[in-house]
Amino acid sequence: MTTGATGSYAINSTDFTLQPTSGRWIPQSILGITGDGHPIYSAIHEFELRWSLSTPSDVYQIQNFRDTVILTGTASADLPAYRASSYIFQTYSGCSIYEPDRGQYFREHTTEFVLIIGNIKP
Repeated sequence: MTTGATGSYAINSTDFTLQPTSGRWIPQSILGITGDGHPIYSAIHEFELRWSLSTPSDVYQIQNFRDTVILTGTASADLPAYRASSYIFQTYSGCSIYEPDRGQYFREHTTEFVLIIGNIKP
């Protein structure tokens, strides 16, 4: 994790042409329970980006980010800082980008588009 993020959602220091409608840290699942009853969580986190209405060119940019990462392995992602005292963006390196989930079409627009960024180590 580094500071110096762009101040908006970005992959590999390139802002999205259309900023997401919403974003959230995905709640972690419990991996197990210790002998004295405490939950065990992974050190790895995931973040969900969601767009409510997107043009084909906006969707293409997001899909292209993912396709490029498949070839190179990992990406950096500018996301709201995890557990920060204020709303700031930080750059997380070594991230994985999952296959985007496309919603239905309304005319030529995608009505919902979801992208999960994983392997985040805050």
